[in-house]
Formats: sequence, C-alpha cells, structure tokens
Amino acid sequence: MRDIPVRLRSPFIFVRIADYCRWCVLLFLLVATLRCDASPSSDPEILARRGISAPVSSDGEQLVPELTLESPIGGWTSSQMLDIRGRCSDETVNPIVVNINGARYLVSPNTDGAFARSFPASQGRNTVEVICQNTKGVARQIRSLYVQTAPLPLKVVLTSDTDGVYTDLHVYEPNGAHVYWAQTKSPSGGLFFLNTQGDNFDKPGYGPYLYAHPAPPIGVYQIDANYWPGGAVQHTLGNLEIITNEGTPQESRRRVQRPLARPGETATLAFVIMRGIAQSPVIYVPGQDSEATMPPEIAKYRQEHPPSTGGEYASLPLNDKSHLREAVVGVALAQAKAFSPLWEPSQRDCAGLVRFAFREALKPRTLEQRVKLGLPSQLTFPPVSIMARLHFPEYPRLWRQGNGTHGAFADSEILIGHNFLPIGRSVEEAQNGDILAYAKSFTTDDPLHLMIVARSPHGGLMTVYHNGARAPHGAVRVVRIGELDTADDETWRPVAANPHFLGVYRWKPLMG
Repeated sequence: MRDIPVRLRSPFIFVRIADYCRWCVLLFLLVATLRCDASPSSDPEILARRGISAPVSSDGEQLVPELTLESPIGGWTSSQMLDIRGRCSDETVNPIVVNINGARYLVSPNTDGAFARSFPASQGRNTVEVICQNTKGVARQIRSLYVQTAPLPLKVVLTSDTDGVYTDLHVYEPNGAHVYWAQTKSPSGGLFFLNTQGDNFDKPGYGPYLYAHPAPPIGVYQIDANYWPGGAVQHTLGNLEIITNEGTPQESRRRVQRPLARPGETATLAFVIMRGIAQSPVIYVPGQDSEATMPPEIAKYRQEHPPSTGGEYASLPLNDKSHLREAVVGVALAQAKAFSPLWEPSQRDCAGLVRFAFREALKPRTLEQRVKLGLPSQLTFPPVSIMARLHFPEYPRLWRQGNGTHGAFADSEILIGHNFLPIGRSVEEAQNGDILAYAKSFTTDDPLHLMIVARSPHGGLMTVYHNGARAPHGAVRVVRIGELDTADDETWRPVAANPHFLGVYRWKPLMG
C-alpha cells in the first residue's frame, strides 16, 4: 500500500498573474505548433504504449469499436453450452467480456479481432451480453435465447483471470472417481467439458472448465484447481462458481476466488455435499467458512482423505507458537522505528518484511542478536525454544517452494500459495503474526500486498506493513484496523465485501 501524497499550501509563494498568463499562452502555442507539424505514429507498439487502441481514423483519432456477433442469434437450444462467436473491429482489445445471466467470462480474440468460445448455459431463459471496450467507447451486443435442458442438481464452472495459462478443474466424486482433463468420463454419469476455444482442444486461456451432473450420487464432492502457467506468467486468480438445483425454485449459487501462485500448485476450493431427495445440497469453502460450521460429513471426509504434507514442517508446541508470534510482531514493529542493518535493502518490500520478521524471530534471543538487529533496549519479547528451532532443519530456508523444496526467498505469491493457509475473511479471527492479504492487480509483477497483524496488550488490532516504495521513500507503517475500515481507497478495507481483500492467512507451523 503506497503512501497517500499530501498537498501542501504555502502563503509565501507569489506569482504575477500577467507573467503566468504570458507563459501559458506561449506554452499553448508551442504545443499547438508541435501537434500540427507532427504526424501521429501508426506503429501498433507505440500506440499501445500510449494507451491508444486501433482502429484510428485518418487523422490518428481513435474510433469507438464496432462489434459483430454471429452467435448466438437468439431462439432456443437444447445444448448445455452456448457458442459465442463474433468480431471486434478494434483488434487490440483483449479480453472480450461475455456476461451470461450475470456470470462474467473473458475471451481472448485472435489477431484479427475474431473470437469464438463456448460457455455453460442455464436451463430456461438466457441473456447473453458481449462487450468490446477501448479507451474511446464501448460496443455491446445483447442476445436472448431459451435453453431447453433438464434441471441440473450440480454444476461447477472454473475460470481464470489470466490468458495463456491452464487453471485445470479437478472433481473427486463420492465413489472415488477423479474427473479432470485427462479423464473426462465420469462412471456415475457426470459431464465434463474441456476448456476449448473454437476448433482448439483444451487451449490455455481464461476458461471455462465445466462439470455438471444430472443425477449426482449422494456424498461429498471435492473440487480442486491445478495451476500451470504459460511463458512468464507466474500468478492468476481462480474463479469458481458452484450452482446447485439449477433451473428450479431452490437454485443456489456460490462464487469462490483463490489466488494461484506457482506451477503445479493445487488448491482445494470447495466441498459440496449432495444429500438426496428433499434435502438441500451444502457447500463448504475452506478458508472462508468457519471450521466450527464444517458439516460432519466433510470433517469425516477430510480425516479419511488428508492432504499430502509434502515434507512441510510440523506444527510448533503451544508455548513456542505464542513466543514466535510475539517475536514476529516485535521485529516488524521495530522496523517502523528504524530499519535493521540485517534487513537487506534490496529485500525491503511487503513480502520482505514477512520473511525478515519470521527469520529473525526464530533466532536465539541473545544480546548479540539484539545489537545486530538494532532493537531498542525497551523492546523485549521471549525466545522460542531449542526444540522449536529443531522443527526447521533447513533454517534459514524456511519457505516452501512450488517444487516441494524450501528456500530462503519467497515472494508474496509463494508465501500465500505455499506457506500460509487462509483462516477466514474476518479480522476478528486474526492473531499476532497472521497476515492480511490483498489482491492489487494481476497485470503487475507484484499483484499481492501483505500486512502483518499486531494485537496491542489492550486488545486493539493493528497492521504493520512495508509501503512497497523504493528507497528513499520506502517505509514500514503501523496502522490501526479502524483506519483501514474507513480508508478512502476501498482497496485496503479488510472486509468480506471488498473483492481485493483475500482474507486472513496463518503460517502453517502455527496452525493446529
């Protein structure tokens, strides 16, 4: 989170109005002359860097795009999937937005602006809206058609916010069948639609993947996402939509979002319990729904199907958890006073503060360490035990990487994707040393922002974070949660209604 610039006023600056106006006129004439003499560039790369999209008119002005929609044409269909085809005259627009009954999907067009993709339909009337937008205006086409299919008790749709990646859907049925891209046939009759675009088979992109079951067996369904990036892409946001009893008065929808960080990462996004006739299905989302509300069927299922530890460190003893939390917060708060000489300047960002605080908190608490850290004499916190440090035989390589190894470095995505677990979206559940995670923009190299939670002895809740700026503007800030709740920039409000707020995360050795 960047610092907010403050506009300063000074009573000691005087400008002669006549001189000011004279300079304004001269500047206007200079700009006008340059504009008349210069020819606008037609190089697409230059136009893209200027934020100008094609097409442009003969005088270089950008035009409002035109959208041609070939399919659907309206009427009715009996297909589970809707074929969306068309072309946007602005070939630089990417992505094309498709809204179907309020569900938002993305399409990556070809180089000539043409696009073609199939999306899941709903039983009954479907309203399809296709949008092509550039900086000059919006082109929009709307179609309405009726889909004649049987009501679906269970439908699962998975999409991604990033083009050129695989965000694979994996569904484990109650009978143990694993339905996914390599095994699309469900023994119990489930339907699996691959992520296809036009004539391309399972092409990487925004999605969607679709799983639907016309007669799902009773039991627990586990829904996972597996992430495989393409090229230099290293992160995405998985979007899961679960629809139960579609096409009936009991229809229910649940949307789940989860950041996916590294190649091969698999995340369990949700569990669904199908309970039979006259009983409503139940959806449980780990990390969003409280464990206290976990249905007994899912608790039993998780005991019988524990996730692979993959060599992760075990949970710490209770006293050491408390001591480590206090030490993490103490080290982080000290950086707001003055940067420690042990904190490498090139590592000073929001993820770097997390790495530094946890690494130093695990060191033996000696006078030498305190001096090297530059801690104030009045700042004291207990050490963790020798037994606690034995839990980390690879220290200082604390952070689990995507390939199962541990390293000393981890960016914000590796921390959230492999080392911290979501515990909910209520800050009231946060303890010392937990992390508040935010999604900024998934088009940047650093799309996540992390804040360390600090509870005062009087019960007040604060956050400690690096503002993300480079020297000399980089700084560690301490902000009360109440200030974030009322921040002018809604991006940083830690509330469930804020789509940028991913929730509270806890380091795995502090769990359980």
